Amino acid sequence: MSNAYLSPILQDAQFADDGTFLSGGLIWFYVAGTSTPIIAYTGPDASTAWPNPIELNSRGEPGGEIWLLSGSAYKMVLEGPPIYGEAHGPVISTFDNLSGINDASLTATSSDWLSFGGTPTYLGTN
Repeated sequence: MSNAYLSPILQDAQFADDGTFLSGGLIWFYVAGTSTPIIAYTGPDASTAWPNPIELNSRGEPGGEIWLLSGSAYKMVLEGPPIYGEAHGPVISTFDNLSGINDASLTATSSDWLSFGGTPTYLGTN
């Protein structure tokens, strides 16, 4: 059985531009960098899948925790409520190349951080 890690974003209430809850908003899940759908899960054992998209409740919340499959990079798209008869609403935010919190199977390399091989030294208060 696979395991999953907690999503770092979109766990709490989402709001519209006017400050009201984003009731009826949608969270879509895709493979990072693509438009290929991918599954998100309701728990760490990855046994129960969320629908894709998740429809936000009357308080703008997903209604439970979002867990991302270990070793998978996700793109998450937050949309407003769709117009009647449409599948998608207006895009509010797109988050790409996400992985679950503490998912060690994906190693992120970034030019923002450098390895320091020296020994830190306390120089004084002045």
